[in-house]
Amino acid sequence: QSCDMIPRASELITRRGTSLYVMVLLISGMLVSVYSTIPPYVSAVASITLNPSSGPIGTVVVVTGSGFDLSRTTCAISASPPSLFSSSTCSIGGGSMSGQFTTASSAVAGITYVVTVTGNPGAETATANFIVKSKITLNPTSGPVGTVVTVSGNGFNPGNTACLFSSAPGGLTISDASCTISGGNLNGQLRIAGSTNPAPFAYTITANPDVYAADATSATFTVSAVPTITLTPGTGPPGIT
Repeated sequence: QSCDMIPRASELITRRGTSLYVMVLLISGMLVSVYSTIPPYVSAVASITLNPSSGPIGTVVVVTGSGFDLSRTTCAISASPPSLFSSSTCSIGGGSMSGQFTTASSAVAGITYVVTVTGNPGAETATANFIVKSKITLNPTSGPVGTVVTVSGNGFNPGNTACLFSSAPGGLTISDASCTISGGNLNGQLRIAGSTNPAPFAYTITANPDVYAADATSATFTVSAVPTITLTPGTGPPGIT
């Protein structure tokens, strides 16, 4: 009878961090040996995702992760620099984690923050980046020519001290503008002096910081039609209604 060695089955049994390879050999259909080996330690790599991965102060960021060791039962979220958030939530189980944090008023625009999730016991870590963006708010956000608009903002680099306002597309005239930035917070005012486009028309107004140009950020203002009234009749003697 033939004595050819025919591999009839092989199975890779994988568990977190270990692999066991089993080869069953048969000669003429009879089991003759089982050879097993444990290859070098292979560790799965934990990873996390931030959603969103950038945003202004006050952004709620959802953190999800996978690939953690099954033995991890608690987790914590941290950031470097630590000014990104003041508190967070984190839970882990079955190799996956979920959590969230809200970007704090102490966060600085333009800085790439490294967010780290640490799974315990064992201090297993995974990281992802978050970028803080500056933000401005217009009050009001619409009005006719002549409207005075208050501008407030946050998340600017503390090195900025002032800003200039610009608009797009062309056709909007801004006057009486003022802008100061202190401690990362912007305060300003401007007047909608004119618009050559038919109302209503939406313009993008941008605050351009004096030092860190990357902190430039925008908001939308809609120029509305000037309110009008109609009298009927248009003329008449005293006492007419």
